[in-house]
Amino acid sequence: LISFAAGVLVAAAFTELIPESLELNDAAVPGLLLSFLAFYLVERYVLIHTHHHEHEHGGETFAHTHAVGIIAFVGLTLHSLLDGIIISAGFEVNLELGMIAALGVIAHEIPEGFSIASILLYDGFTRVRTLIYSTIVALATPAGALLAFFLLEDVSTGMLGFLLAVAAGSFLYIAASDLIPETHQSHSAVTVFLVLAGAALIVGAGAILG
Repeated sequence: LISFAAGVLVAAAFTELIPESLELNDAAVPGLLLSFLAFYLVERYVLIHTHHHEHEHGGETFAHTHAVGIIAFVGLTLHSLLDGIIISAGFEVNLELGMIAALGVIAHEIPEGFSIASILLYDGFTRVRTLIYSTIVALATPAGALLAFFLLEDVSTGMLGFLLAVAAGSFLYIAASDLIPETHQSHSAVTVFLVLAGAALIVGAGAILG
């Protein structure tokens, strides 16, 4: 699943989001760079730092206060809201881009759902609270899409291009930082096949919907 998601995200960014963003706004590239770097900084100085701190102190303080779980919950909820905005921005341009953006979001949100549940359980949350928090993270995406549906109604094409570049940056960062490194843990030919299959799905969907 992770290998397939990696292929989907990389292909969606390079074959759909980036070209479309440049067509709408030829100065959209900074949005891609800013998005990529923003995700790096959040992961580097928030998520990774808290996990490192937890290991240093045996997990006692953080297990008691649930700080790691709360930070992960807030971060992934905001990310899910952004995913919803990305989907709406795609549909605001055309049906094809909206479908491609939705496929990309779904592909990486499934493993993210398992991740947030694992983090919360590891941090001492009960199964009920873990289920509630995980559901909130999942519902943040349609909430973001609904919010963006109204906010993007009169947005300029230049801003749409910038938002698509931001989406591309987030897709590329997730693939490069989290998903592709995971695929290197397996030496099976199936892993390579799944990456290529994910990319092929996006290319094929673009050809059919386009």
